Amino acid sequence: MRHGLAGRWWRFVPREQWPQDVDNTVAILKNWVAESGDCRQELVFIGQNIDFGKLSTALEACLLTEQEMDLGPMGWLRLPDPFGPWNEEAAA
Repeated sequence: MRHGLAGRWWRFVPREQWPQDVDNTVAILKNWVAESGDCRQELVFIGQNIDFGKLSTALEACLLTEQEMDLGPMGWLRLPDPFGPWNEEAAA
């Protein structure tokens, strides 16, 4: 498993510093959304014999409920950590 940078978010680059050719501009604007520009996060799963139904169910179980969303960032800090004391273990 790995994670890493997949490139820059053009939303934060001044337009005059964007590539000047049409093909690159079209590529940048391909997934552009008014509220967030090209900012997004993606999870990519590559492997053999992946049970995508099971994977999808497990990922959906990670989502906050409407009540949990309503708590906001400060309330989220009070939610139990499903991973346990990993933060302390990582710091040791």
